[in-house]
Amino acid sequence: MGRYERRIFLDRLVEMREAYQAAPHQATSMTTDGAIAYTIELFDDTDRLEAILADGVTDNKSASNLQA
Repeated sequence: MGRYERRIFLDRLVEMREAYQAAPHQATSMTTDGAIAYTIELFDDTDRLEAILADGVTDNKSASNLQA
């Protein structure tokens, strides 16, 4: 992934964070370490990350695997 692509992904992640903070939600049991591991996993799998960012889809399968 090139520098420009990483910048686009970062911008989309910031947008997703802002949308998440603005929406009502329920707390999950995902730990901070689990969230970091999940994010690293997404950056290593750029196809899945691109699909998630493009569709705004929650990747529940992977997220549930990281919950404590």
